[in-house]
Amino acid sequence: MLCGPIEKKRALYPARKHKVWEAILVYAATICYYAAPKVDRGDAGRNSPKKFINKARPMIVKNRIAGTRITVWDVLHYLETGWSCPEIAETLHLSEAQVEAVAQYIEDHTEELRAVHRQIEARKARGNPPAITAKLAKSRTKVQAWLTQQHETKT
Repeated sequence: MLCGPIEKKRALYPARKHKVWEAILVYAATICYYAAPKVDRGDAGRNSPKKFINKARPMIVKNRIAGTRITVWDVLHYLETGWSCPEIAETLHLSEAQVEAVAQYIEDHTEELRAVHRQIEARKARGNPPAITAKLAKSRTKVQAWLTQQHETKT
């Protein structure tokens, strides 16, 4: 049984009983729950100072820093070239805690990350297959013809 904000939305929209709407509501409630920081009030209750603890969200998700598009390989490149964690954090607009978490993750999963990195580099070295290269060339000539036509009509 669902409770909280989902029940309130059901009360507001009783006619919408579609499965898609239900999935959206569940997803929205999940995001709201996990996005809110957890507050540790200690033993004193309301009068004690609040400490924000984010226990619900992992820092690394699918080899990316949570909430960003920055991968562990991006940080690995900087670490291999000798950059410090504060420099990497400033360059990639991350917190130092995020960079340190990635560095620890890289340390713990070095062999896996190196294997995937080798696969990525081998795929890049192979280049595009001939069918894709032909499509790219055809598309490029089509765009160039369109640009030439647009330039001629404007002048």
